[in-house]
Amino acid sequence: MNMRKKVAFFIAALSFSSVFLSALDWGGLIDDTSKISYANKSPSIFQSNGIYLWLKSPLNSDGNIIFSSEILYKYNLNIDGLNKNPNSTFTNIVDVDLLKIEGSWDALNGGIFLNAGRFFTADISSVVFSQISDGVQFGFKNKTLAATLYAGYTGLLNSLNVSMTESNPNSNYKQIYNLAAPFVPLSAEFSLLNVFGFSATLQVDYFLSILKDIQSRAYASLNLSGNLSTVGALNFNFVVGTYKFDSLMMFSNLNLTFFLGNYLILGGGAEYASGEKSGKIAAFSPVTSRSVYSGFRPLENLSYISPNLGVTFVYDKLYAKLTEKTVFSFADEATVFGLDSALDVKYNIFTDLQLGCSGTLYFDFSNSKYNNYSLTLSAALEF
Repeated sequence: MNMRKKVAFFIAALSFSSVFLSALDWGGLIDDTSKISYANKSPSIFQSNGIYLWLKSPLNSDGNIIFSSEILYKYNLNIDGLNKNPNSTFTNIVDVDLLKIEGSWDALNGGIFLNAGRFFTADISSVVFSQISDGVQFGFKNKTLAATLYAGYTGLLNSLNVSMTESNPNSNYKQIYNLAAPFVPLSAEFSLLNVFGFSATLQVDYFLSILKDIQSRAYASLNLSGNLSTVGALNFNFVVGTYKFDSLMMFSNLNLTFFLGNYLILGGGAEYASGEKSGKIAAFSPVTSRSVYSGFRPLENLSYISPNLGVTFVYDKLYAKLTEKTVFSFADEATVFGLDSALDVKYNIFTDLQLGCSGTLYFDFSNSKYNNYSLTLSAALEF
């Protein structure tokens, strides 16, 4: 490399560094979570503390290409069976849960965007796949339509920091970083926007399993959402899935939201998931695991219907939400009928300090041994 090229390279590198460092934004968060619960006629304690460090900076002078990252360390301490034979487990977790380059450009009376790296992604229902993943996402959006393509890989994720229905049989779950079940998620999404005040979205997902012990699966999802005049909003999801295309698993939910004055929000709805395989209908199973309610009664192989009502109060620095949910499930060999109550309160003492308190009460009227009560206290300090 001659002297002129060396000087040009040095000037370009210096210019890039000055742009990068001049707009560098960084920070962190320290959190504390303490939970006591009573289930299976035995109390248990959960304690977790963590520190999260994040960094964000533009990569060019226009500011439309941005780099962002987040690393974390936390520990989870579980002590079960306090009134019988206590059993404790301590887990250290280290993870990079964000490492992304994102770009956006104006095009075709709208904009195109590109995300690459490790970042959070979710299907339109947030039921099938809702977690971080390594991948590439490309999309376009204007006032009338939107389209998104995504391809990724889950096998490099820390299974201790993501919750998936499948476990990697090659992980021992005793280390601070355990590889998650390896899927290749492939997704295509298309939306019609602002049609009579509503938006309709169709999404197709295929999760190709890398391991023979874990089945590949496919899903098709439909979402309809929009405002109900100025008084509320509607959100409807319908999902069908299959493993080998010889049967279908189904999920559906409807949620209505109404704004009552400036501080109250009233919500209500219901969800349904298909249960134990019967003919062409199979039990609904997502890729990212989720809790239907706070009870411990397993519903993975039972069809269920779960109506819910909720009220949210937001005023100044206070947020409070009360949710009531009823769970019905009927099958040949099992009947589940439970009432689930959850209260979540958060208060921002300062801009950077938030305190939280939440409690759950689950009464299983069909079998009292599944009754479950919990109280959680949390604090988060941002710096």
